[in-house]
Parts: sequence; structure tokens; C-alpha cells
Amino acid sequence: MWAPTGISLAALLLFGRKVWPAVFVGAFLANSMTPVPIGLAFAIAVGNTAEALLGWFLLTRIGFRNGLERVHDVIALVVGAAVLSTAVSATVGVTDSLFAGTIVSSTYLQHWGIWWVGDMMGDLLVASLLLVWVGRWDDWRRSRALEAIVLLALLVAVSAFVFAGSRWIYSFLVFPLLLWATLRFRQRGATLAVFLTAAIALWRILEGAAPVGLSDPTAAVEAFQALFGFVVVSLLVVAATTSERAVAEETLAERERLQEQMRKALDRERDAANELRSLDEMKTTFLHAVSHDLRTPLASIFGLAVTLQRDDVQLVVDDRRDLAERIARSARKLDRLVNDLLDVERIDRGVVALNRQAVDVGALARAVVQDVKLGGHPLQVDADPIVANVDAVQIERIVENLVTNAVRHTPEGTSVWLGVRAQGGGVLISVEDAGPGVPPRERSSIFRPFERADPRESAPGLGIGLSLVSAFAELHGGKAWVEERIGGGAAFKVLIPEPT
Repeated sequence: MWAPTGISLAALLLFGRKVWPAVFVGAFLANSMTPVPIGLAFAIAVGNTAEALLGWFLLTRIGFRNGLERVHDVIALVVGAAVLSTAVSATVGVTDSLFAGTIVSSTYLQHWGIWWVGDMMGDLLVASLLLVWVGRWDDWRRSRALEAIVLLALLVAVSAFVFAGSRWIYSFLVFPLLLWATLRFRQRGATLAVFLTAAIALWRILEGAAPVGLSDPTAAVEAFQALFGFVVVSLLVVAATTSERAVAEETLAERERLQEQMRKALDRERDAANELRSLDEMKTTFLHAVSHDLRTPLASIFGLAVTLQRDDVQLVVDDRRDLAERIARSARKLDRLVNDLLDVERIDRGVVALNRQAVDVGALARAVVQDVKLGGHPLQVDADPIVANVDAVQIERIVENLVTNAVRHTPEGTSVWLGVRAQGGGVLISVEDAGPGVPPRERSSIFRPFERADPRESAPGLGIGLSLVSAFAELHGGKAWVEERIGGGAAFKVLIPEPT
């Protein structure tokens, strides 16, 4: 095993072609220290350098990666470097030795084969080790350090036992440990494990512990080369396959993660589109309602005021009083609509505060409905005298909006019931009607601002009355909901709990 072959190839791959002079100098110094003529040492160094440069050239041209994490890289190292480039050094070195007279022509092929396989083992065992271990250690985990130490200790002990002459027949005992190192530590585990095992086996051979039946050291080394050449290639392929599978799994997981992120982004985009569509519908409903509900009292006020202002119209006192009252009603209606809009805005900003005081909620509810225009709807009031700490103004708005909503969205003559009673330490306010009711699919959305059960409905209103009912209830720590009335119709209920 000619280790400098692997060292020179790894140096060129790790540091670039610029280090080739160092390869030549090292090869020349090493060969000049052997008992060969200085000219032959120079020629052999030229072959060694050419071998390394050819291996570097072939590997870099096919996209070789030093980490040996792909089967493609392992095959490239075996074929491009270990098989092809080493033939250059063997050919140059043996041919120069023949011309120098250090070998005879009859042993040319034998020397060429030994040289070639020795260089091949240098690339397989040493170059692979250096390429894998000289680099970044991002994947190293300290939690596996103890496992690595135990594995290396077992590998050294078993190798020392197995490669002791007659016990070579038990060499299969080493393979599970080599496979363990490969599967758990991949390229680093495979290259280090097989290098240590090969070093121990070669040391045993040099000490005279050759396999049974191979007393000739050359034959023993050839057996060593055949065994470990096959083992190192097999383990590198297994490590590369494991790495490729891990990369494929990570890629698949990353793809699934990206797909999940894309799906969530699409869901968010869909939700945003639905929200924009809802806002657009709300805007349309709001503008429709504003164009009707705000312009109607404004037109009434403007027309009545112009009538009062005209000098050519003679009005008696009663007519003037009637016009003034109509202007006042329209102004109050306009004021209520504007206040509703302002309340929605203030609630959104969270600046509405409660002004709690002890109030008879039943009496308050009866007083409120006296000022509500029922428009031909019979109203029955069943309000118990319940004193609670509430915001009287907001409770008035709750009762007024619920009754107005029942009157506005039911046919003329439809009965309406207002109830106030104690429930669970709090107050339950209910307004029921015998109208068409509210479909189940619309009961959760009807309390949203500018939401109307049917946008095409001709009944006036901005669609914010029920949203104010829900908001005022929540400010009190309660809730508002709608359900089907027993006997048909809608039952709007508001629960105001006792303050804690």
C-alpha cells in the first residue's frame, strides 16, 4: 500500500493544482532515500506527479465531490484515480527501472502489477480517508462520541485478534463492526474503520503472521490487497447510498414542508380574498343603507326647512308646529344613525367604557319601548323589576335596537314580545317575534357590523343595530344570540351577568 499516492491525490483535490511542485519534491526526496540511482529517483518522481495530476484532472472534469456522499463520486475515485491514473506511475516507474537495470524484462509485468495495485490501495485507503476527514464537521454530534470510542476500541481489538496468522479465517468477525461504523458514521466511519483494520492486518503480515497457506510475504500482501480493496469499495458505496437516501429524505421532507407552507399561504390568500369579498359586500350594503337611511331624513329636513323658509307659503300655527315636529323627528333619526356609526368606530378602537350604576332593568325597558315606533306591531312587555349594576345608556340601546329590529324585519301586524327576567345571578333580556325567523346559517353572522340577513331586503337600516347589541353585551361580560322561537319566529336574547 503506497500511502504517498493517496496523500498526493488528496492534496491536489483539497488545495488545487498549485501544490503539484510539492508533490514532485516529496516524491523525489522519498525515492532518493532508497537504494536507486538519483536519475531513476527523479524519473519515478515525475511518474508519481503525473499520476496525481491525471487523477486530479479526471476527477475534477466529472464533477467529483470530496465528501464521497454520492455513489457517482465513489465510482469516479475507483475508476478515474485508483484504476486509471495509477497506471501512469506504474508504467513510468517500472519502465525506468528496466532501463536503469534494477529489474529484468522477465519480471516487468509482475513488478508493474505490484506497483499498480499498491498505488491503487493508496488511493482507496488513504486518499478517501483524507478527503473525508479534512473538511467541515457540521454533521458531527457530541452525543455519539462515546459510541465512536467504543466502536473503535472493539474494531482494534477484534482486528488484532483476527489478523494473527492462523486466525485469518475469522476475518468475517470484522465485517459487522465495519458495517456498524459505515451505517452510523457514514463516510468518516467507513474510511477510518477500514483504514485502521487494514493497517493492523498489514502490520501483522509484516510481523510474519501471514494467512495460512500463504507463507510468501508477496502472496500475503496480494491477499490483503484483494480483501481490503473489495471491502473499502463496498463500504464507500454503502456509505454513499446511505447519504444519498438521507439527502433524498431531507429533500422530500423539505419539499413537503414547502408544500405545507404553500398550502397555508394559499389558505391565507383564500381567507384574505374571502375577507376582501366580505368587506366589499359589507361596503356595498353599507353604501346602500347609507344612501337610503341617511339621505331620507336629510331630504325630509331639507324639504321641510325650505317650506318653512318660503315667504309665499302661508302656514297656520298648527301646520308650522307639525312641520317643526317632523323636522325634529328626522333630525333625531339622523342623530341616532350617526351615533350608531360613531359607536361602532369607538368600540373597534376600544375606547367605550362602562358607567355602571344600580338600575331597575325592567322599568328601564318599559320606558324605552314607549318611544319606539311600532308601526302596527302589537307589543307585549313582561319585564320583572330587577335591579342590576349596568350601564343604563347601553341597556337602553340594547332594548331599543332589539325591538326596532323585530319591528323592521317582520310584516305589519306581527306580534312582538319583550321580556326581562333574572337568570343565573344576572339579567336576561329577550325580544321575540312571530315573523319569518332567522335561518340557522345566518345566526352566527347576523351580529357582525353592516351584516343583514338578506342584503336585497328592502327594510331600512345600516345593519349595525345588532352588532351594537352584541358589543354592549360583551362589554358587560355577557353575550347575545338568536334562536328559533317556540311556535315560530325569532327569539333574540341578551344575557347580562352580575359583575364580578
